[in-house]
Amino acid sequence: MNALGVVSIVGMALSGAALVGMRVAARSRSFDLPALRWLKLPLNALFFPLRRALCFSRGPYVLVNEDKRDLFAYLDAADAAAAWGREAELRARFDLTEAHACSTRDDYREVLYHLDVLEQLGALPGLPSARGVETVHAVDVGSKDFRYALAIERWLRARGGRPVELTGVELDANGLYRNLHSRRDRAEAYCRAVGPHVRYVVEDFLAFRSQPVDVVTAFFPFVLPYSLVAWGLPLGHFAPERFFERYRELVVPGGLLLVANHTSEERVRTLELVARVGGFRLLVSMPMRSRLVAYGDEIDDRHVHLFVREDHSAANSSARTAT
Repeated sequence: MNALGVVSIVGMALSGAALVGMRVAARSRSFDLPALRWLKLPLNALFFPLRRALCFSRGPYVLVNEDKRDLFAYLDAADAAAAWGREAELRARFDLTEAHACSTRDDYREVLYHLDVLEQLGALPGLPSARGVETVHAVDVGSKDFRYALAIERWLRARGGRPVELTGVELDANGLYRNLHSRRDRAEAYCRAVGPHVRYVVEDFLAFRSQPVDVVTAFFPFVLPYSLVAWGLPLGHFAPERFFERYRELVVPGGLLLVANHTSEERVRTLELVARVGGFRLLVSMPMRSRLVAYGDEIDDRHVHLFVREDHSAANSSARTAT
């Protein structure tokens, strides 16, 4: 094995050991940010810039298919029957036949999970179908390996009634999996599977330049320092208020912002940030529960929020007309 492979594996091992220590501390309720700094921050400061500089990759990632007959084997008979019924509904509604035929069980369940939750949000009046725009332009922030790209694209296309242009933006795209494929390798494969109208950009979202878009999605953004450092980023990248200000700048008036949170603490913090930054009105807030993923018992605390970008210029114009 060459030096690059050794460095990558050592970095993964050290970061993994630190993360285990953090989780043990958190479960014992003895965890605090100073402890986090001792456990993880020095490793992040070393390995994050190293990952970005090396951009190690095994090459293109090839999507593989797994038999789906035991897709819901983790459920009892009654729950499995309900899950299969929901899968059939989602497959038909969102055209998932090809995804079903060319995906691992984990990847396919992840698409089903996102669609199961997103569909429950209901009608989306802020999408271009309500404004006479030909294409839905969307940006997903913090896309990780973007395995849910198909779910976002299908949801927006079904709800908006228009073609979709979707861009995933991820800062830390060079993290490695056990097979030494990077997040970028996998994300690009998922994008190719959806089509050329979906792309993946490796960039700091705060520096990302784009025309205004109709929809911004942010699944599990770093609104608390613990989650950012646990992910492997230096604390210098913790700037949640600036992110929400950038969401406000990027979404067109009448457009949508979707934010998902892992925990109740993050949910409260997200709502505080939106209120502080301003410019958005909450449409829907609901749990992200689903039995369509094997880790369903671990997501009871997840929440998703849908906001509409307020058009203050239109409101001000109406007020001037009224006076």
